[in-house]
Amino acid sequence: MITAGAVLLPLVLAYLMTTSSEDRIFAGCVAVISGIVVVARPFWGLTVFLALLFLRLEESYPQLAGMRLSLLVGVATLAGVLLKKVVNREPFVRVPENGLIFGFALAVIASTFREFWITGTVETTIAVTKLALLYLLFLNVVDDRKKLDQLISLLMVLTVALAVRGIWLYHTGVALETREGLRAETTGIFGDPNDLAATIAPGLGLILYRFFSTRVSINHLFLAGGIGATVYAIILTQSRGGFLALAALVVGYLMVRYGVRGLVTGGLIMALAFVSIGGRMTEYDLEEESAASRWEFWHEGFQMLKSYPVLGVGKGNFGEFNGGRAPHNSFVQVFGETGLVGWFFFVGLIYAAFRGRRSLVAVALRHSGAGARGSPLVGTRIALMAYLVGIFFLTRAFIPVTYVYLALPTVCRLVTEEQPSPGLGSEFSWRKLGWYSLGSLAFIWLVKHVMVTI
Repeated sequence: MITAGAVLLPLVLAYLMTTSSEDRIFAGCVAVISGIVVVARPFWGLTVFLALLFLRLEESYPQLAGMRLSLLVGVATLAGVLLKKVVNREPFVRVPENGLIFGFALAVIASTFREFWITGTVETTIAVTKLALLYLLFLNVVDDRKKLDQLISLLMVLTVALAVRGIWLYHTGVALETREGLRAETTGIFGDPNDLAATIAPGLGLILYRFFSTRVSINHLFLAGGIGATVYAIILTQSRGGFLALAALVVGYLMVRYGVRGLVTGGLIMALAFVSIGGRMTEYDLEEESAASRWEFWHEGFQMLKSYPVLGVGKGNFGEFNGGRAPHNSFVQVFGETGLVGWFFFVGLIYAAFRGRRSLVAVALRHSGAGARGSPLVGTRIALMAYLVGIFFLTRAFIPVTYVYLALPTVCRLVTEEQPSPGLGSEFSWRKLGWYSLGSLAFIWLVKHVMVTI
């Protein structure tokens, strides 16, 4: 590895000196050195990838634009994992989630063959393959409790950094101007206030888990500061979906800690917050143009499913059937664009994240107290729950962050469960998944129908 680096680095340096600026030369050298380190230590590569995903350096610094650092780090991390498995003769993690993510990827790719015409198949294949590999990297790289704790800590830090950046930009005048006032935003995939709030919310869930599950120490001051910053950032986004995600977090944690009493208390707290916060965030006018159009878009999604029930209209083609407009619902996006096949596997990834003997509800009802608070599995599931609530009103089905939080509970279960992987796999039920797929479709249709009727 060192020999390869010694040969490769001078060649890259010589090339960059003749074609690029000094900034890009420096960045290129750092990228090569980092790539060598990442191949040798895949977990470090995964952490660097997450940092690039959240911090959006290429969008913030023009000198780095177009270098595709996250892709390079991802490829190096994958190479490191493959090399480690081959050299050490280690098997890949064998769980039903492998079949789910591969099945979903294949369904998405197949959806582009609509009416025997190829519509963006190559681009779709590349995009969905990267998402599937990201999911599988989590399962195979994070293989012990120390790495799991470090990964959760990193996501907490990145969430706070994203929140602080949104707050800073807001107070320096860089925000989205609307009729209701300014709304916090950042850049790239977090350049929309709703996207920013949906990304911050699950990270806040992880911070809350760490705050309540560890002994009181000086670290709690930093955790409290992180909680304050993330909550404030969500409020500044004035995102209704963000408020609902925040409500899911509060109610979920209080329910886990205190059972039914916590459920009631959480409901009262969020009702009080609903009254006191005010502004766009808590104004739910079902006849407003923005809200009314969403119900119409969801209706169009069901029409697409009716017309193309097996594989949908194809990834990225929702706007083609909806006047160029997005569905504003990640779940409607999935079944509208990938049909029942893609929907089955996507729901399967969610089902897999919550399956097992220690489900969120079971912990809340049977183990409310210290045992529930100390489980990272509970914390990651509550974080995912908040994220799913947030993206119920956003088009984020094919965003990397979605698969980060879908994979996290499965990683926790694999690391913390004493049972071997075959035991974990035996808990999975394809029959249940089928019923959950149909039931979730009925639930979304019911929500849409009720909202339109009101």
